[in-house]
Amino acid sequence: MGSIDQFFLAANAFPAMPEIARQIVASVDDAGVGTDTVVCIAEQDPRFAADVLRFIRLVRPETASNSACLADACVDWPLEPLRDVVLFASIASAFPRARVPDRVSLWSHAAATGSYARWLSHYLHVDADSAYLAGILLRSGQIVIAQAMPHAVAHVESASHAPGLRLRLEIETIGCRHTDVTAELGRRWQLPHRLIDGIRHAPDPLAAQPFSDLAAVLHIASLLADGGALGMSPAAALSPLPPDDRRHPSRTGAHLLESLQLDAAWLQTLAPHYTELAEPVAQWLSTNPS
Repeated sequence: MGSIDQFFLAANAFPAMPEIARQIVASVDDAGVGTDTVVCIAEQDPRFAADVLRFIRLVRPETASNSACLADACVDWPLEPLRDVVLFASIASAFPRARVPDRVSLWSHAAATGSYARWLSHYLHVDADSAYLAGILLRSGQIVIAQAMPHAVAHVESASHAPGLRLRLEIETIGCRHTDVTAELGRRWQLPHRLIDGIRHAPDPLAAQPFSDLAAVLHIASLLADGGALGMSPAAALSPLPPDDRRHPSRTGAHLLESLQLDAAWLQTLAPHYTELAEPVAQWLSTNPS
């Protein structure tokens, strides 16, 4: 495996954890926190609050499209989705925009991964807020790698035409996986060890000792997002690939479902549609290029 530290040498290669994101994460375990608290955290930065308001108008067009301020847009909105939007916007806005092959696609995929992870966590008894945070961060290591090796990242993205293939191509092209770099970023951000381990073992949860239920959630969520971005159904995204197909990874999705006693047909029926999860983010980022 290539040295992870090389990607963190440049001063601008990765951001410090945004203060707003840090406050949102810290608020999760506080039973006294409500939507008004999250709005106040977002409004510490008026420009950021305006960005969040635009985001919410896309997520809740039927109720927030005419709202003049963030507080009005969040009336009658549950705490969980509001906190997710503020957390996601804070993190996505903090990372470098340069040298990323397709920033809109990457962060749309990240949002879908986080949402799939939160959805799955309720069935697999994993902390939902940890699953969401780990899910939206999962591909951030790719942005860090791109600051040092933009052409390699672009090559990997252009050839990633099957769920899970990105990870294998990264090993072959870069010498490490983006999840390894994300895990190191999480360590530098002083995120909980369980979350870091979940990210590190997400490519192959069945090999983790001890088994990481968070890694399992992230693995399935990332395959669902990969498949959704490619126009595949959830069942197709998780189905095993032919063993003689050397261009594709040895995908563990189907084996993992069996180990967790989850049914692909159940996922096919109940999993959120990728477009519903990713499209608001794509629209938000497309109108917010700065």
